[in-house]
Amino acid sequence: MLESNEVMPRPISNEVRAKRARMDSFSPHPSAG
Repeated sequence: MLESNEVMPRPISNEVRAKRARMDSFSPHPSAG
């Protein structure tokens, strides 16, 4: 059930996670806006 829910709970969740991971990796500062 956890996998199914985490597989694709929402089209935004996936983008948000990727955006956050990219920002954190690409952005040297925590608040890049």
